[in-house]
Amino acid sequence: MTREYRKRLFDILDQIEDLAEPMERGEPVTAFTAAEEVREDVQKAETDSEPEPVAEMPEGWTGPNHDTKKRYSPEFKKMIVRLHCEEGQSVKNITNQYGVSKATITKWCSDARYENMARANNSEKELQAVREENARVKDENIFLKRILVMLFGKEMEGLA
Repeated sequence: MTREYRKRLFDILDQIEDLAEPMERGEPVTAFTAAEEVREDVQKAETDSEPEPVAEMPEGWTGPNHDTKKRYSPEFKKMIVRLHCEEGQSVKNITNQYGVSKATITKWCSDARYENMARANNSEKELQAVREENARVKDENIFLKRILVMLFGKEMEGLA
Protein backbone atom coordinates (compact mmCIF):
# COMPACT_ATOMS: atom_id res chain seq x y z
CA MET A 1 0.00 0.00 0.00
CA THR A 2 1.19 3.45 -0.74
CA ARG A 3 1.58 6.04 1.98
CA GLU A 4 -1.20 8.22 0.53
CA TYR A 5 -3.60 5.27 0.40
CA ARG A 6 -2.90 4.36 4.04
CA LYS A 7 -3.40 7.97 5.10
CA ARG A 8 -6.80 8.12 3.38
CA LEU A 9 -7.79 4.78 4.88
CA PHE A 10 -6.96 5.93 8.42
CA ASP A 11 -8.82 9.21 7.83
CA ILE A 12 -11.92 7.26 6.85
CA LEU A 13 -11.58 5.02 9.90
CA ASP A 14 -11.32 8.12 12.10
CA GLN A 15 -14.47 9.52 10.51
CA ILE A 16 -16.29 6.26 11.20
CA GLU A 17 -15.26 6.49 14.86
CA ASP A 18 -16.45 10.12 14.95
CA LEU A 19 -19.81 9.02 13.59
CA ALA A 20 -20.08 6.27 16.20
CA GLU A 21 -19.54 8.70 19.13
CA PRO A 22 -22.96 10.41 18.91
CA MET A 23 -24.59 6.99 18.83
CA GLU A 24 -22.73 5.99 22.00
CA ARG A 25 -24.08 9.08 23.71
CA GLY A 26 -27.60 8.20 22.57
CA GLU A 27 -27.93 10.98 20.00
CA PRO A 28 -29.81 10.08 16.81
CA VAL A 29 -27.70 9.72 13.69
CA THR A 30 -29.30 8.65 10.43
CA ALA A 31 -27.48 6.31 8.12
CA PHE A 32 -28.06 8.67 5.23
CA THR A 33 -26.29 11.63 6.85
CA ALA A 34 -23.42 9.47 8.05
CA ALA A 35 -22.93 7.85 4.66
CA GLU A 36 -23.19 11.20 2.90
CA GLU A 37 -20.50 12.73 5.14
CA VAL A 38 -18.14 9.80 4.49
CA ARG A 39 -18.83 9.95 0.76
CA GLU A 40 -18.07 13.68 0.66
CA ASP A 41 -14.81 13.20 2.57
CA VAL A 42 -13.72 10.35 0.29
CA GLN A 43 -14.51 12.37 -2.84
CA LYS A 44 -12.58 15.33 -1.44
CA ALA A 45 -9.58 13.11 -0.66
CA GLU A 46 -9.70 11.59 -4.14
CA THR A 47 -9.79 14.95 -5.88
CA ASP A 48 -7.04 16.39 -3.69
CA SER A 49 -4.56 13.62 -4.43
CA GLU A 50 -2.87 13.11 -7.76
CA PRO A 51 -3.15 9.70 -9.39
CA GLU A 52 -0.09 7.52 -9.21
CA PRO A 53 1.80 7.12 -12.49
CA VAL A 54 1.33 3.76 -14.20
CA ALA A 55 4.48 2.03 -15.40
CA GLU A 56 4.65 1.56 -19.15
CA MET A 57 4.57 -2.08 -20.26
CA PRO A 58 6.38 -3.31 -23.35
CA GLU A 59 4.20 -3.70 -26.42
CA GLY A 60 2.71 -7.17 -26.75
CA TRP A 61 3.21 -7.93 -23.06
CA THR A 62 0.07 -9.52 -21.63
CA GLY A 63 1.10 -10.43 -18.11
CA PRO A 64 3.78 -12.05 -16.02
CA ASN A 65 2.97 -15.61 -17.12
CA HIS A 66 1.40 -14.93 -20.48
CA ASP A 67 4.07 -13.13 -22.45
CA THR A 68 5.06 -16.25 -24.40
CA LYS A 69 1.55 -17.46 -25.22
CA LYS A 70 0.95 -17.63 -28.95
CA ARG A 71 -2.25 -17.90 -30.93
CA TYR A 72 -2.33 -20.01 -34.07
CA SER A 73 -4.81 -19.93 -36.94
CA PRO A 74 -6.93 -23.01 -37.67
CA GLU A 75 -5.20 -23.34 -41.05
CA PHE A 76 -1.79 -23.46 -39.37
CA LYS A 77 -3.02 -26.09 -36.91
CA LYS A 78 -4.37 -28.23 -39.75
CA MET A 79 -1.07 -27.93 -41.60
CA ILE A 80 0.91 -29.07 -38.54
CA VAL A 81 -1.48 -32.01 -37.96
CA ARG A 82 -1.20 -32.98 -41.63
CA LEU A 83 2.60 -32.82 -41.49
CA HIS A 84 2.75 -35.04 -38.41
CA CYS A 85 -0.14 -37.48 -38.90
CA GLU A 86 -0.37 -37.84 -42.67
CA GLU A 87 3.14 -37.12 -43.90
CA GLY A 88 4.84 -38.70 -40.90
CA GLN A 89 7.22 -35.88 -39.98
CA SER A 90 8.63 -36.18 -36.47
CA VAL A 91 7.48 -33.91 -33.69
CA LYS A 92 11.08 -32.82 -33.11
CA ASN A 93 11.45 -31.77 -36.75
CA ILE A 94 8.17 -29.80 -36.67
CA THR A 95 9.14 -28.19 -33.36
CA ASN A 96 12.48 -27.06 -34.75
CA GLN A 97 11.02 -25.84 -38.03
CA TYR A 98 7.86 -24.05 -36.81
CA GLY A 99 8.54 -23.35 -33.11
CA VAL A 100 5.46 -25.20 -31.86
CA SER A 101 5.91 -27.18 -28.65
CA LYS A 102 5.63 -30.97 -28.50
CA ALA A 103 2.66 -30.78 -26.13
CA THR A 104 0.82 -28.43 -28.49
CA ILE A 105 1.40 -30.70 -31.50
CA THR A 106 0.24 -33.71 -29.49
CA LYS A 107 -2.91 -31.91 -28.39
CA TRP A 108 -3.73 -30.73 -31.91
CA CYS A 109 -3.29 -34.26 -33.29
CA SER A 110 -5.47 -35.69 -30.53
CA ASP A 111 -8.17 -33.08 -31.17
CA ALA A 112 -8.03 -33.81 -34.91
CA ARG A 113 -8.38 -37.54 -34.23
CA TYR A 114 -11.54 -36.97 -32.17
CA GLU A 115 -12.96 -34.61 -34.81
CA ASN A 116 -12.27 -37.19 -37.54
CA MET A 117 -13.98 -39.91 -35.49
CA ALA A 118 -17.01 -37.68 -34.98
CA ARG A 119 -17.14 -36.91 -38.72
CA ALA A 120 -16.81 -40.62 -39.53
CA ASN A 121 -19.67 -41.46 -37.16
CA ASN A 122 -21.83 -38.78 -38.77
CA SER A 123 -20.91 -40.05 -42.24
CA GLU A 124 -21.80 -43.62 -41.26
CA LYS A 125 -25.15 -42.46 -39.88
CA GLU A 126 -25.87 -40.50 -43.05
CA LEU A 127 -24.88 -43.48 -45.22
CA GLN A 128 -27.14 -45.79 -43.21
CA ALA A 129 -30.03 -43.32 -43.56
CA VAL A 130 -29.49 -43.13 -47.34
CA ARG A 131 -29.41 -46.94 -47.60
CA GLU A 132 -32.67 -47.23 -45.63
CA GLU A 133 -34.28 -44.58 -47.86
CA ASN A 134 -33.08 -46.43 -50.97
CA ALA A 135 -34.57 -49.73 -49.74
CA ARG A 136 -37.88 -48.01 -48.97
CA VAL A 137 -38.00 -46.41 -52.43
CA LYS A 138 -37.26 -49.78 -54.09
CA ASP A 139 -40.10 -51.40 -52.14
CA GLU A 140 -42.48 -48.59 -53.16
CA ASN A 141 -41.37 -48.98 -56.77
CA ILE A 142 -42.14 -52.71 -56.75
CA PHE A 143 -45.51 -52.04 -55.12
CA LEU A 144 -46.44 -49.42 -57.74
CA LYS A 145 -45.39 -51.72 -60.60
CA ARG A 146 -47.67 -54.47 -59.20
CA ILE A 147 -50.56 -52.01 -59.04
CA LEU A 148 -49.97 -51.08 -62.70
CA VAL A 149 -50.03 -54.75 -63.69
CA MET A 150 -53.27 -55.25 -61.78
CA LEU A 151 -54.85 -52.19 -63.43
CA PHE A 152 -53.70 -52.67 -67.03
CA GLY A 153 -53.37 -56.43 -67.18
CA LYS A 154 -50.86 -58.63 -68.91
CA GLU A 155 -49.54 -55.85 -71.11
CA MET A 156 -47.63 -54.38 -68.15
CA GLU A 157 -46.27 -57.67 -66.76
CA GLY A 158 -42.87 -57.02 -68.30
CA LEU A 159 -42.44 -54.04 -65.97
CA ALA A 160 -42.97 -55.95 -62.76
